[in-house]
Amino acid sequence: MVDAGYGIPRLASGIVIPLDTLVVASTFTACGGFLEDLGLTLSPHPAVPGVQVAVDPSGFTGVQGVWAAGNICDVLAGVPQPAGAGNTAGGAVNMDLILDGARRATDLGTRAHGLEGPASCAARRFRNTSSSPPPGPTS
Repeated sequence: MVDAGYGIPRLASGIVIPLDTLVVASTFTACGGFLEDLGLTLSPHPAVPGVQVAVDPSGFTGVQGVWAAGNICDVLAGVPQPAGAGNTAGGAVNMDLILDGARRATDLGTRAHGLEGPASCAARRFRNTSSSPPPGPTS
């Protein structure tokens, strides 16, 4: 405890220790009760006292559909690092959504839009107009 207005540290026992300098070691902790609720793994930071969400280089947490970026997965990150990590995680989320869409389309067994396919579309389009496909680009 520090006496208000004096900057003199006082121990809980009431003893006052005069100091010129006081150094305090802080611990950084990714906080939020929802982290464990999501099934995320918290791990100690390798270099400093602190706890953060464990992620792979893309920000993926190991929980399907959950990525993390910024100070929550690197307690020492300043402003540029979280911005870059957010960009990386955003790209990974985008790719996951693309792949999920492809998986869903494949699982349907047919094209999601219900068309028969490009060959039959072209055949239908040119059936009554011409026996040849349209001309290519002109030079």
